[in-house]
Amino acid sequence: ARAVGPKGRVYAVEVDAGFLPEIAKRAAAGQVTNVEPVLGKFTDPGLPVRNLDLALFHDVMHHVQERATYIKTLAGYLAPSGRIVVIDYEGGIGPHSDDPSLQVSREQLTGWMKDAGLKQVEEVKLFTDKYYLVFSKQP
Repeated sequence: ARAVGPKGRVYAVEVDAGFLPEIAKRAAAGQVTNVEPVLGKFTDPGLPVRNLDLALFHDVMHHVQERATYIKTLAGYLAPSGRIVVIDYEGGIGPHSDDPSLQVSREQLTGWMKDAGLKQVEEVKLFTDKYYLVFSKQP
């Protein structure tokens, strides 16, 4: 929230309504006023705007149930120069390494992004156990 500045907006999407008050509580504790909790759906983030500059998934993509559908829907919320950043565990690593349904490989992710009209534009080498990939709309 601080990174986008006081005129920027952060939409914190959660599919469980019970967590929305926690998001608001954390924003208040952090003394940031530009965070808006949003109740999303498993196939649609349900955002109030269609001009997102950036959507960030940090250790979350493996929990999205309908990943391909969700990504395709999310792409429709992006501004023309908008990006999607995904940080998630490399295969076989992390807290869910024993559950194949909670694994998202780079190849799977890249395929879903391509199907949504997005391409990988950057890879950031920040973690040893996670990938950090940036996608944007294809020209």
